[in-house]
Amino acid sequence: MIIFVSTIIVTISTDLLIGVTSGMIVNIMVNYFEGRTQLKYLFTNNFKVQLLDQSTNRFEVKIKEALVFSNLLYFKSVLKKIPDHSVIELDFSEAKIVGHSAFESLEQLKPELRLNDKIVIMKGLEHFVSTSSYPTSTKVKR
Repeated sequence: MIIFVSTIIVTISTDLLIGVTSGMIVNIMVNYFEGRTQLKYLFTNNFKVQLLDQSTNRFEVKIKEALVFSNLLYFKSVLKKIPDHSVIELDFSEAKIVGHSAFESLEQLKPELRLNDKIVIMKGLEHFVSTSSYPTSTKVKR
């Protein structure tokens, strides 16, 4: 809510570009403080793709530190590059924060992945706490 309110206030008092930019900066600060991770991990692609079983085309994507809006585009491109007819395990056990936009993007990407016969399994989220009651809210490891 703080991100939305600060973006609206700055946009109304200045202009749209400055308002959106300030909203992004506030979002980065919230992710930094909630996730207790180094700032560089909010911008780097800190995940590893590994083929677990060639016969079943089973891949593991291990997300480390953070998966938030600022490093999401590359993550989505990696998922799309995984061959069709695959099982993709998203392992969040080494992550500290998974942002709302990451969950929303995964939900939007699932139908496209299903069309290419890719199955997505999320694991390692059992030690995370949601920041709100919304199903795709930001999750922080506690």
